[in-house]
Amino acid sequence: TRLTKQPGQLDAVTVHRSAAAGMEVTICDGCDFSRLYDVPNLVNNDKIIHTVTYAVAGLVVATSTYTWTLRIATPRLVDVGYNPGTGAPRFNAEAFDYTLRLPSGSTATTTRLTKQPGELDAVIVHRSTAAGRDIPICQGCNFNSMYNVLDLVHDDKIIHTVTHSVNGFIVDQKTYTWTLLIPTPQLIQAFYNPGTMAPSFDAAVYEYDMTLPAGVDSTLLTLVKQPGELNAAIVHGGAGRADRTICQNCEFDRALLLNGLVDKDRITATVTYTVTGQVVSREVYVWNFFLPPRAQKLKHCQPSTNCQDCECGINTNSLAPTGARYEKIQLPDVGIATCYDQYDDASAGAPGEEAFIRCYSPTLSRGVTADVSAEPRAGGCKGTWAEAKAWCEALSITLGAAGNLPRTQSALTGTGLPDGTVVEDWRLAMDVAEAGTYCGSGCSGDFDWAWVEFDVFTSSPTAPTVSPTRSPTRSPTRSPATRSPTRSPTRTPPSLSPTTRAPTTRSPTRSPTTVPPTASPTMPATMS
Repeated sequence: TRLTKQPGQLDAVTVHRSAAAGMEVTICDGCDFSRLYDVPNLVNNDKIIHTVTYAVAGLVVATSTYTWTLRIATPRLVDVGYNPGTGAPRFNAEAFDYTLRLPSGSTATTTRLTKQPGELDAVIVHRSTAAGRDIPICQGCNFNSMYNVLDLVHDDKIIHTVTHSVNGFIVDQKTYTWTLLIPTPQLIQAFYNPGTMAPSFDAAVYEYDMTLPAGVDSTLLTLVKQPGELNAAIVHGGAGRADRTICQNCEFDRALLLNGLVDKDRITATVTYTVTGQVVSREVYVWNFFLPPRAQKLKHCQPSTNCQDCECGINTNSLAPTGARYEKIQLPDVGIATCYDQYDDASAGAPGEEAFIRCYSPTLSRGVTADVSAEPRAGGCKGTWAEAKAWCEALSITLGAAGNLPRTQSALTGTGLPDGTVVEDWRLAMDVAEAGTYCGSGCSGDFDWAWVEFDVFTSSPTAPTVSPTRSPTRSPTRSPATRSPTRSPTRTPPSLSPTTRAPTTRSPTRSPTTVPPTASPTMPATMS
């Protein structure tokens, strides 16, 4: 600054009322009107004050004070950019809170600051959930340079503090915060082949029922995920058996073999998202397996053993005690006896295989053969396991009905139940003794394969042992979310699965329904 005066004696004092210094700083006292004076460390709203005095012989004649208030625009940020990432709202130097949306599974971005001309100092800090602390990205940051921000998780914050100072005095300081929105990568599909899953896969559903085709005990599981670092661990468990780890760090988009499955087994997939060792989220998916029983068949009726009051031969089964005879079943009406191997066991049937269809009634403790001692069957005495199961469970016979075949009357005589009783609890035999009741029931089926159902399907699996702890959290200061099943599995059995009756003893398990002998049968399948 410089002062210029008219001729005459004037005295001048110039002071700088300085915000940076926090006081008035004298620039000159008795200022020389012919020279320039430097006024440093100026900031907005500082004042430069000139006081001019005219005095004669020490008497102050006049004093004038001139004040200049400084208007100095403070340099500001122009923009803050991210790559990748979309900030919202658009940057404004007077708006201070933003969100930054990154692609699913992203763990890094770069940021750059752009400013107006002028002296600004910038500090960038990453408030990190994974590290549990603030991580400096740069101090005295270089504007227009790119800075990497790593190990990001959802709800982290990137904080830019921009300061304008003069001689150590902070003239202006602004803090801008970006809160990160990063969708946590998720499992988006689980495929089983073969197998039917219910309900269809949904990342927010944590428990499923899986039904395999009859006779199948293995399947292929393929897990598909969103982009991002996910870890999957798969465990095969079941009631009464130790859990078996299928894989740790399982590969996604690759079919994994699950074998040795039995009914009510459980497959558990634990899917974890971590960043630098910090667990961000953990989700537990459980599939409860339901395996319809395999087709089973039995060949234990002994041929050419029909006789009256005779002994059965010595049992040649290696499991039979030495000298033991075959078990005898004797029809009460004519005393005809038939023998069967009481130590035999069921064998697995092949898909599409046909065998004799022979049914058992717990009420009567008797067995019959389709088309001969039961009702006529269009397909004859043989069929597939599924056909045999469905046919027996639909069978209805009225005792003593006029249209019953002689073989039917013979097979069902002596039950102690009156004529007109409708018997509808027919099914496949569930053990060797039940199967023995149909030996000698016709169609030349003895000592040939007949369908049975020794392994009975149940629709009430045990509840999984996974602890239900669904408490998602997105706060950086909380524990990570763990999502897992919260219900006990329930299901409806497949249409061809057997009823859940336990095998019965030979004693009747229900009171028969008695109708007059002349009544019509209650089902179309009634024997005639």
